[in-house]
Amino acid sequence: MRNIKKIILLALLLLVLLPLRAQSWHIQDDVVFGQKVALAATLVAELVYKKKQVDLLKDLADLESEYNSKRGARANLTGSVMTAMPHLIVLETRTVINNVKADLTPMIGTVKLRHGLRRYRSAIALEEKYLDEIEDERLGFVLGLATSGGPGYNATASMKMLIRLLEVNARVKKISKDVKNSITLNNIF
Repeated sequence: MRNIKKIILLALLLLVLLPLRAQSWHIQDDVVFGQKVALAATLVAELVYKKKQVDLLKDLADLESEYNSKRGARANLTGSVMTAMPHLIVLETRTVINNVKADLTPMIGTVKLRHGLRRYRSAIALEEKYLDEIEDERLGFVLGLATSGGPGYNATASMKMLIRLLEVNARVKKISKDVKNSITLNNIF
């Protein structure tokens, strides 16, 4: 590489000096002198820009190889976590729903339902229906991950699903808290 630079520099020097020896050392016309200086400066600037362009292309190739090395199934850990979170929220919400149903089941035939436990039973059934619908969408989403629009799209879709799941989860937990409070009140009175 050094030898090529020396050869290029020598060739440029010869190209500049040889025509000068064939001509007179003194240029009579100032306009011609200005044009020759401008041409020489333009050639030097072009060579500098070509060198910068080569360096930038090498940097670009290095960046591309670095980005390509980061691609893969496990490259986007945030997206993987975002994709796994709806599944975990569904499992947790199912557990809370089953616990509420288990709390309400012994109370069905008793007089203790006078404090509004029936409305909690219908509310938990409605939330379970919403959860089933969201879980069906989630399964379709998981099946479509391979053919989707990429990690950004997957993160956005799972975030939207996660927001809906968290709303259902919050309502289920509120119902669970209200059921436990009502059962405690029923047991006291």
